[in-house]
Amino acid sequence: MSTVNIEHWLYSRNQLKPEDLKLTLSMYITGSWVAQLERKDQLFLVQWRESGLTVESQQLKYRRLIPWPKLTSYTKFPLMIPALETALDVKFIRHIDISTVGINPKQYLKKKSKMQQWLKPCANTFGEHMSYEYD
Repeated sequence: MSTVNIEHWLYSRNQLKPEDLKLTLSMYITGSWVAQLERKDQLFLVQWRESGLTVESQQLKYRRLIPWPKLTSYTKFPLMIPALETALDVKFIRHIDISTVGINPKQYLKKKSKMQQWLKPCANTFGEHMSYEYD
């Protein structure tokens, strides 16, 4: 997810503004996961994992004063978005880009798929820009 069209992060980073944000959720075959929020100007980098929250920033505001939402399980990811928007006073575009390695993401992009139902609270549209299949 992003506060701007995801294509800018992938193909035209020079069009990004310093305050633009990208939020990703990565899930691994081992069962571990990480949600990461990054700002274009690298003012802060926030990561949520099973083990907790990590905030990297030179500014005390982002390390201590922002009421970062908790994320104790990747299953709660869609429900975290409104709290994150409120904490940072931003709006994410309601689009999810699904990237995969080794599998075809088309099955996840079908209308009313389980993944779309899960992400429905935070996304209206879905796409794929960086998926790779192995032959």
